[in-house]
Amino acid sequence: MLSIIIPANNLIKSINPRFFYKKRFCLDDTIQSIVQSISIPYELIIVVNDCNNNELVDYVKTSPYVTKYSINSSNAGVARSWNIGAHLAEGKHLCFCNDDVEFTNNIVFEQLVQLLNADDKIGEIGPAGGKWHLDKSGDRTGLTKIEEADEISGFFFIIPAVIYHETGGFDNYYTPAGCEEIDMSFKIRSLGYKCIVVPNTGIIHHGNHGISSKRSIVKYFNQEVDTHELDKRNKAYFINKWYKKS
Repeated sequence: MLSIIIPANNLIKSINPRFFYKKRFCLDDTIQSIVQSISIPYELIIVVNDCNNNELVDYVKTSPYVTKYSINSSNAGVARSWNIGAHLAEGKHLCFCNDDVEFTNNIVFEQLVQLLNADDKIGEIGPAGGKWHLDKSGDRTGLTKIEEADEISGFFFIIPAVIYHETGGFDNYYTPAGCEEIDMSFKIRSLGYKCIVVPNTGIIHHGNHGISSKRSIVKYFNQEVDTHELDKRNKAYFINKWYKKS
C-alpha cells in the first residue's frame, strides 16, 4: 500500500556546532520510529548516496526492515535519489522521508493514506507547508486544521504513485539539493491537484544536524558546491521556471 523512500548519505550525522547539545536523530532512529508507528502494509526503500561509506552500506544491506535499496557510486542528490526510489517502488502511494524524522503517532501513516484514498483530487499531503511566492515561503498553513498549501515541506510528504508518474518525477536540475520539493508541489498543482497540510500528526523533523542546517560544501558526482551558492542557483532556476511566463 505504501512505499517509504529515504535517501541517506551517512549512518551517523556529523555534529552541527550550533546545536551540539541536541540529539542527532539519524537513519536508524527514523527506521525504528517508522517500524514502531506504522500500522498498514508498507515497503521501506533506502537510497544510499556513497558506495564507499561501508558503515552505511553494511547497515542497509543487513537491516531486517529495509525491503529494497539502491547504492549509488557517489552523491546523486535528493531529486535523483527520490526518483530512483520511486522507480523501485510498488506501492499505491509514495512516501518521501528524510533520515532525521520521528513519528510519535502510531496511526499517522494510516490517517494520511485514508485522506488520500478518500479524495482523488489530493495530489500531495504532509504535516507542514504554506504559501510561496518567487523565492520565499509565505504564511504557514494547516496549523490548526486541514488546509491547502502552495508547497509541502520536504522532510515528509506522500504522493499517490499515479500522480507522481503524471508529473514526470522530480526535476534533476536541482541536484544536489534545494527547491526540488517546492517544484514538485508546483507541478502537482499545475495538473489540477491539491497540496494538503494536516496538523497534529506527531511527525517531528530533527533537522539540527542535517546538511541544510549549516553552511557547508556539498560534493556530488565530480563536483562540489557551497550551500549558499547552491541556494541562489536553484532559486533563480525555480523563479525562471514558474514565474517567467507570468
